[in-house]
This record gives sequence, structure tokens and C-alpha cells, in this order.
Amino acid sequence: MAPYLNPRVTFLLTEDPSRTGGVKTGTGRKRRESLSPDRFSIYTNLSAISGGLTVFSTDKEIQDVSVLIQDNTVSAGVTLLHIEKDSPSLASSYIFYVDPAVKNIIIHISGELMDFTIYDPSGTIDLEFILHTRLLNVGAETVLSFVIDTTGSMFDEISAARERAYSIILERRGTIHQPSQYVLVPFHDPDVGPLYRTTDPDQFIDLLGSLSALGGGDEPEMCLTALQIMSLAWNSHTHQSITEEALLLITRDLFQETPNLQGRTLDPQLFQGSFTASELFKAYYGSQETVSTKQYQQAVSEIVQANAAMDFLSSTRSDPQLHFDSERLKEASAMLQSIRHLAVQSLQAGDESGARHRLGSLLHSLQDFYSHSNWVEMGYRKIHSTLLGNAEEIGPVTPENMQTCRDCDHWTCNDNILEKINKKKLLTSGYYNNDPPKPPGKCSHGGLFDQSRYQSARGGINKDSTSLLFSPHHYLHDEAAHLATMATISVLQDLRDTGIVCFEQVPSLSSVHGLFSRLLNVGAETVLSFVIDTTGSMFDEISAARERAYSIILERRGTIHQPSQYVLVPFHDPDVGPLYRTTDPDQFIDLLGSLSALGGGDEPEMCLTALQLALVNTPPLSEIFVFTDASPKDKHLQNAVEALILHKRSKVTFLLTEDPSRTGGVKTGTGRKRRESLSPDRFSIYTNLSAISGGLTVFSTDKEIQDVSVLIQDNTVSAGVTLLHIEKDSPSLASSYIFYVDPAVKNIIIHISGELMDFMIYDPSGESQYLFKKRGDLAVIECFVGFCRVSLLSPTPGEWRIKIVNRGTIRVNVLGQSTIDFLYHFAVPANGSHPGLSRLEGRPASGVPTFLVLAVTGLSTDSAVTFSHVTLLGANGESLERVTLNATDTGGEFIGEVATLPSQPFSVKMTGNDNEGNIIERASAELNHVAQVLIQVPTAPPLYPGKSAHLWVNISNSGATREFVVMVTDDRKFVKSWTPDRLSVARNRTSQVQIDLTTPVGAELGSVVSVCVTVEAADRSDLNFAVLHLSHNMCIVAGHTVVVCSLLSRNNQRKIVTGQLISIHCGALTVLLVLHRNTGVFKRQESIPVSPNRSTDV
Repeated sequence: MAPYLNPRVTFLLTEDPSRTGGVKTGTGRKRRESLSPDRFSIYTNLSAISGGLTVFSTDKEIQDVSVLIQDNTVSAGVTLLHIEKDSPSLASSYIFYVDPAVKNIIIHISGELMDFTIYDPSGTIDLEFILHTRLLNVGAETVLSFVIDTTGSMFDEISAARERAYSIILERRGTIHQPSQYVLVPFHDPDVGPLYRTTDPDQFIDLLGSLSALGGGDEPEMCLTALQIMSLAWNSHTHQSITEEALLLITRDLFQETPNLQGRTLDPQLFQGSFTASELFKAYYGSQETVSTKQYQQAVSEIVQANAAMDFLSSTRSDPQLHFDSERLKEASAMLQSIRHLAVQSLQAGDESGARHRLGSLLHSLQDFYSHSNWVEMGYRKIHSTLLGNAEEIGPVTPENMQTCRDCDHWTCNDNILEKINKKKLLTSGYYNNDPPKPPGKCSHGGLFDQSRYQSARGGINKDSTSLLFSPHHYLHDEAAHLATMATISVLQDLRDTGIVCFEQVPSLSSVHGLFSRLLNVGAETVLSFVIDTTGSMFDEISAARERAYSIILERRGTIHQPSQYVLVPFHDPDVGPLYRTTDPDQFIDLLGSLSALGGGDEPEMCLTALQLALVNTPPLSEIFVFTDASPKDKHLQNAVEALILHKRSKVTFLLTEDPSRTGGVKTGTGRKRRESLSPDRFSIYTNLSAISGGLTVFSTDKEIQDVSVLIQDNTVSAGVTLLHIEKDSPSLASSYIFYVDPAVKNIIIHISGELMDFMIYDPSGESQYLFKKRGDLAVIECFVGFCRVSLLSPTPGEWRIKIVNRGTIRVNVLGQSTIDFLYHFAVPANGSHPGLSRLEGRPASGVPTFLVLAVTGLSTDSAVTFSHVTLLGANGESLERVTLNATDTGGEFIGEVATLPSQPFSVKMTGNDNEGNIIERASAELNHVAQVLIQVPTAPPLYPGKSAHLWVNISNSGATREFVVMVTDDRKFVKSWTPDRLSVARNRTSQVQIDLTTPVGAELGSVVSVCVTVEAADRSDLNFAVLHLSHNMCIVAGHTVVVCSLLSRNNQRKIVTGQLISIHCGALTVLLVLHRNTGVFKRQESIPVSPNRSTDV
């Protein structure tokens, strides 16, 4: 890991601190009449602490003054003398020595200088000087790091920074003195960031060039938050980097122990250094297989995001039990046990997403123990062995009335924990702010944003970062981070090797490993998910689904490309379901074989209810195929279904055997009742939902549905990627679209649905093939009613073009197979004690600074592929916004600031190049919409059998005052009511909605209920959503029972461990159960009546 580096900070201020009547008006700074003359004192203090200086200059001279940047970023820079003097002096003398090993000596002087004389060893020399500050990085490599205010009055300052950076880069390019890294953090109240960090000097210049001094603000700005973001970037290990490293290492270990489909395990000698997930998967599954890590990265992302959310959510960020703060060490240990237990319950109940969320929360708290407590200061260089065991065995914790720290009045605090505390091995941790209040003599968390650091004992002990400004024990950061990584690996090993089983039969160790593999999505990556209408007119469609599924299973059986799960939801008004989910392909074929097209019904059917059930029970990033010939009867579920589609990033394709232009009736078939008046747009909900998901709606016939269903085969290949996605709703005589083929993509297929009249395709050399030439040099073309399939034959890398003539609505998907792909999400800056980018759930909000965060798959440690930008595309493929990408320290992760979110629906396309100049593009076909209404859930309540719970939801409106309609749905009928269901919310105001839920007494332990909240403007001009996954927890109350669980150990022995302590939470009650019996495998439930007012020994 990177070594500790303590940066020095210099402030270049273009404002006179003696001015109290206002600030410079410039172009954007708001004037204030009463300003303190010492309002910049915090800057002078910070620069002094870091060894830098603060310069008060002017707009006119800032360009000249910025020469100090050039002086202070030379390689091998050293300091010969540093003086700080705060009082006037008529003549003060200072000495420094020049030796033969030092050269290029420059003196920097800042402040109110009246006169200056310099003497060499032989006499007197007059020296012309420039007023500026000093900032020096000691070492052979230099870093150019800027924190820049971008309000309207800062035009000259931004120009100076840009010109000075350009001068440094031009002068030192290609030499050893060229900076090794470039860091930029812009800020403009109330927004900070993002952090840009790159090793590319040209990209840094482009970043500086993209800054604009626009808009005004109050004179105080968010400078310290920006400085914190920068400081924390200096070689600090984050929760994200620790978690991702541990997950990658445990996946490597899993591959070393678990045979692949060829019976081989990963060579233990491999991957001992730095490596990526793509390299690991390629070695395990074989270089000949096209295996994507996208599903794995999705699982990792869910865990990491849940981890990060602990610092961002109002319900978790200040809870000392969740961060091992305020000496709540035993309570935090008990909480860890509880969360781990619930994570296993979720996994056993088939709720992998819920298990990942709980695991992420657990890992955050666990990692905080090592950076917030005095474990490292006590001299331990191994992990705490019982932190997730018996809370009473965590070790002695200092009593509340015992002093733990002495005062520390410096940013770096050495030996401020009392010797007797560490010598006696008494655990303690720092208090943060005043929640709870810090008793006198206790340690503080410390750092700039901790107000408790001013109280006795002053200072702090946290090791969260390498920055002395935010971590008083920064010098122990690497040790704490290493232990946090080892502890994270230990928890993951425990989950992998030991299964907690609460059923009559204990599974084998291999099935436990299977559970763990599902947790990380390291197995087969595709899912076959069907939603099928079973009314009498659907005989041909059911047969087509059955035959296509059989073909896929037969072709892929026993390979990595075999689907990992099979989902089936039949529907037939008024019945929906049951849901069938299996990992057995033969069982899936039998289930499809058992479907019968019997009986009739009204033309509308309960299709959306069935689709909702499939979405809830299908993993993220899956393809779902809906077979029907009827319009939806349950139209009220459209918003909820749309929310689930976007939440899970699932793609939905509708295969419809009905002509939507027929208004006089429907196909009579064998069972569908005839209606004389049907709307021609009765299927518009289907086309809208498929468009939002990036799927297709195909209007076919009973005769051709078997042939058309080949699109299922195309869309469920492993490592499937999208190169181009077009949605065009108006007729066109000749529309041209471009896509790029690169050497990393293969098996390219074009799907076209809709009213296609003509089609031409052109390869990079200009050679073409038209629609009615079924087999040519470029492609094989198959056309059916409402659908065309174009399969390219050995396509040449380069720019391909298609020309389309269409009569009405048309959809185009260009698909391929490649390990290079991407995941993305929107994020907003989160300020406070742990600044960063907080993931946005639901639609992004207009008028809010927004960032795109991309995780690119398929890259190696020495990858020659680079990605420069993403493009936000309109539905017709037109460019709406270009977003520059900046690489982060996390391999394959890129961040880009979106200047303006489009007001129209848009998709995302990523663009890059390989080392041979080939353009590489990947598209994400789902459509994003911007909203002015936001939904936030401060905290989710626990659900207990037979008990009611209340869920509070905040509705915020950034648009004009409007009335909103609230709809709440769930898949288990836990939701009983919500109040209000309509509400008026003023601009920039927030209102609350209460949702009442009741958990059935017999609900399965660990089972999950998906609650979808949609808020839509009454005029239907705005919509947003939130999807919550709530799990049913074990609870001890009078008259109820506790399930006593057996443990499956690594050697496959079933046993109850004597003295095993289990922490169980029920509302505010925490009960610790100690199992004293040792009777072998428990196959029964132990009835344990417990009073809510007392603890009980069993």
C-alpha cells in the first residue's frame, strides 16, 4: 500500500482581510456589510500547521504570485529554513546554511514585509523578491494538487491556476521532474467536488479548462470540506478499498478450493500480487470462455454501497454503536453479531440482495473498530478474535468515570492516551461531537469537524486517514487499515466456511459454498425468466417458450453459460402465479410442460401483477420475457413496475401475438372473449415499459412466435453487451446510425422490432448489404412479422453504419459478447464528517450537482484500454451531453460530473480506445428520467412476526408547488395503509408519509418483502420512486418461540457449540442467549418464554 505522506497546504487568497465593510464584488460574490477582520484566520492556522503559508494577493497579481507553485513542486525539494513570526519587528536576523549537495535555492516570503536584506558568507547582497507562500512536497516525486473556489469572482484565480499548471507541465514533460499525480477539488457553496485525480497531465489541463467562474454565493464557502476531500485522498485506505480488496481475495480463495466445471481449481501460486477480478475469472474459467465479471461487480457494488451508506444516512452516521464510538464497544460487538445473523438468514431465504446490504453494514462497523478504538495503540498487530463472538468477552472496557486521554493541543496527537489504559489493555474509543456528551477526561474522535476535540481531554485518536487535519493518529492509519482488511477477510471466510442452519436438515458443505457463491455472484451469470399468459388462446406461445427454453438448456448444459436460475410466473385472470424459482433446468422444463392454455377470460389480463412478481424474484441485470396477447387489466401498477425495472436494471421484452391496430376485436383462438371496442394503444404500457428497460416489444403472430423467440437465445448469452440502442417513434425515409466494432467483441447481432420498410448495413470499407439479401458477405438477415434479426459474419473492427426506413415506431438493439462492459449509478456530494459521493436511489434530481460513477469490467492491471468520456443520448440516439471521465484509485472506477442533466429521457454510452486506436463503445439501453421530487427513507423499521411497524417516508419537492399522488405496493401484502395518499408540497419543502405494515405470524424467518413507493405529480408531469427490501427478523416476546440453530463447521460436522452467545434484537430490547445444552443436532424448536423487561439464561 502507498506510504504515509503529509501534504503541506498553501492558501492563495485574493481578498484583503482588513476589509470589514464587505467583500470584493467581482462578478458573483455577494456583499456582506459586517465581516470579521480575522475571518481568514482558520486558513492561516491550517497553513502554519502544515508548514505552508497564506498569501493575500490581488486579482491583478495572482498570475505572477502563482510562480510559487512552480518553485514548490520541483523534485527532491528540501527545506533549509522555515520561520513563522506573528509580531512586528524592526530587524530580526535568521541563519541558514548552504552545502554542496543543495542547488536552486529560492526564498519565499509572505506577509507584511517592510524591508529585506540577505548576506552571503563574504558580504552583502540585495535581492529582489516576490511576495508568496511556500508549499513543499519532500521526495523524489511531486504532486500538483489544487483546491479551487469556482464562484463568479474567481475568474482571474482560475486562469492563474490553469496557466501555471500548463507552464509546469510544458517545462517538465518527459522528465523525471514531471509530477506523478494531479489532484483537483473545485468547490462552490453548497457544493464540493468531485475529487479529480489523474496521472495524465493533458487530462488535468482539460479539467482546469472546464472550470467556470459562474454564479455567486455568500462570502463564506465550503473550503474546508473541499480540503478534507483532498486530504483524505492522500494515500488513505477507504471503506470501499478495504472491502473490495477483501472480497477479491476471498473470491481467489474460493476459486482455489472449489473446482470449476472442468474439475480444476485455481493454482494457489497464482495471484499473489496485484490483480483484477477479470484476470481472476479468466484464469479460473479458462481463457477460451467469454465470462463477464459484471454480475460479480454488481454484488460487490451492493456490499460497498451499503458499507458507505453508514456514513451518509441520517439514521446511521451518528449512532456510536454502529461505529464503535463513545466507548459503546460491547453494544457495538453485540450489534455485529446480530447483523451477521440476519445476513445469513437473508441468504438462506434466497434474499441475496438483503444479505449483501447487511454484510456491507456489518463490515463498516467492523472496520471502524480498528480506526476508532485504541486496539492499535495497545500494540496489537493481529485482529480481535472475539469481536463477533460473545460481547462479554470482547475484553475490559474503561469505566465511564475513568480518564482515558490527556490534553493534546496539536493536530498530530502522540501518546495522548494514558499509559495505564494501554498497559492494562483497557479498550476505549473516541467521542464524536456531543452525541452522546463526552465525560471529562475521555478521548475524542478528533479532527476538524469534531467539536468535542475542544473539551477535556482535547485532541483525538482516530486513524481514519493519513491527514493530520482529520485524523490525530494519522501515523497509525496503515496499521489500522491493514487490520481492518484482515478482519474483513476473516468475516468473509467465516461466512464461507460455516453455515448457520435453522431447518430440519443441514445442507452439505458444498451447498454452503454455493450460498456464498450466490452472495458474490461468481457462478453462471445468466437467468432465464418467463412471464406467461395461460389463457386458452396462448397455446402456440406456451409451446414457443417451452421449445426455446429446452433449446437453450440443451445447448448450454454443463457449461459456464448455463443459466444459474430459472424463474416462471404464469397468470390467468384473476389468478397470478404461483412463482416458480429453481436452479434445476430439468425442473424448469417440467414446469413449462405442466402449463396448459385452458379457459378464456376478458381481453385485459393481470400481466403487470405477474411481471411485478417476476421482477422482485429475479436478480438484478436480468432479462425477463413476457408472453401474452392481452392488454393489462392492472394498469395502476405501471409506476411500481417501472420503479422495479429501474431499481434492478432489468430488461423486459414483450412478445405479443396480437395486432395493436385491430379495434374491432381480438384474435378468437380457443378461449379469448371477444370485445367490440378496443383502443389501438391498449398495449402502450408494454411499449413504454420495454423502452424504459432497454428491451423490445415485438408484435408477432401465433405462426411465427417460435421463430421470433430466437431473441431470447440472443439476449441471454453470457457476457452480453449493447453497442447501440435506438428508439424512434416517428416515420423516417432514411435514418443513419453508427456503431463501432472492436477486437474485444464477438457474435454481433442486430435486433429490429417495429414497422421496418427497408434496411442497409455498411462495413468500415463501405461495402453494403440490403434487407432483402438474406445472406451476403456481411450478414445473415432473417425477417418475420414485426421483427428482424441481423447476424454479422466475422465483422471487421471499425465504424459500421446502418440505414433504416421505417413507417412507424421502431426499436434497434445492436448486441454482442465481450468481457468489457460497465455498470453505473448517479451520485451527489455528501458533506460533513465523512465527505464523498452518496449514491442516488431512484431518479436523479434536476438542479442538484450530480455525478456519474462507472465501474468498468474486463480490464486487467496492465490494460491498454482507456475510457475518456460518456455521452448522454436521447431516445433517437442523438447526443445530449458529454461527460468527461476521471479515473479513481479503485481499479476500473471512473467518475464524471454532469454539468446539466437532460430534461428528456436519456441513456448512457461509454467511449474509449485501445492501444491500436480502435474505438471501444458500450451502451446501457435503459432510459433515465430526471425528477423534481425526491423520496428519502430516513430509517427502515425491523419487522417481527405478528407485529405492526411504521415506515416514514420524506417527500421533497424542488419544483413549483404541486399536488402529488402517493402509491405504495408490496409483493407480500404486508402493507396495510399509508397516510396521506395525496399531498401538496411547496417548492423546496418536505412532507412526510406514514406507511403501516403488519408481518404475519407465520412469515418465514429472513424472508424479504419488497415495498415500492411511487410519488407522481397529479398532472403526471413528474415521477420518482423508492424500492425498499425489508426482512422479517427473529424476535423474542412473551408467548413466542426462538429457533435454536445448529452450526455447520468446515469439516462438515453438525453440532451445537456449548456457550455460544447469540444476540437477538426486538425493537429496543437486546437479549443475549447462552446455549448450555450440547445434545447434538437440534431438529426441534425450543420454546423460550421471555419477559420483555428482563434478560433470560437458557
